[in-house]
Amino acid sequence: MRRHWKAFLAAAIVVAALTVAALILGTRNDQPAAVAAAPVAGGGKLGFPVSPVRIGSGGSGVAADGRTPIGYDGSCDSAAAAAANFMPVIADVRPSAWPAQRKALAQIDVNTGELSDLATLAGLGAKTLKLPNWRSFDGDWVTKTDVAAGGLYRMVTCIDRDKALVQLVYASIDAGTEGAKASFVTQALDLGWQGSDWKVTRSQIPVGSTDLTLGGRLPDRGPNLAALPAPDGRPPVLTRDLADQAFKDVTREGWIEYANALR
Repeated sequence: MRRHWKAFLAAAIVVAALTVAALILGTRNDQPAAVAAAPVAGGGKLGFPVSPVRIGSGGSGVAADGRTPIGYDGSCDSAAAAAANFMPVIADVRPSAWPAQRKALAQIDVNTGELSDLATLAGLGAKTLKLPNWRSFDGDWVTKTDVAAGGLYRMVTCIDRDKALVQLVYASIDAGTEGAKASFVTQALDLGWQGSDWKVTRSQIPVGSTDLTLGGRLPDRGPNLAALPAPDGRPPVLTRDLADQAFKDVTREGWIEYANALR
């Protein structure tokens, strides 16, 4: 769910690292919670409703990395903003940025097991850069998350100032021996209202799990589309044709575009 890598030895090492990072706390069997729906405009270029929620907005302060918004008002709209803003902190792999990323993770993620796994992934990312013929981009990027390039979310369940389950579609740009490749990936984030702010309580599925709906808590696994060219580490724009491919086996129901999604 997290990445799509070439079938090469170096890439296999990274896949193993991502599997390690997927260790998390067990799924909670909560009943679906009521969702406070955001007002939406008419359909965007891909035919989805467009939310007023903007990526990069919603917070009253900034985390220790100097860029991640924190300090949300607890509404379900702010949970959608928090999910988009937190995703790069969780999924990015760039060794030179790890010290600041680690401090930001400590502020936004309360899953201690997940924090440990992400630290392991960061260390493996540094080792990956030394593999023969490895081609990173923009310095030492191994994996870069571009939420705006995917720009979609589905608020599965949410109660204001309590908990939320949000699915995101974002672009994951992965380095490799043949240059950068992009994938449009779906990932679910469990958020909880703790310390008067939204926090990540879980962002991965259990290792070895074949249940990509989190025990039926998700409508389906969500869209995915792998191995697209990403020259210089830049993902392609999600066009209607690409969206049709990504959604061919899953429903479009419930998906909304962020107001500033790239199209």
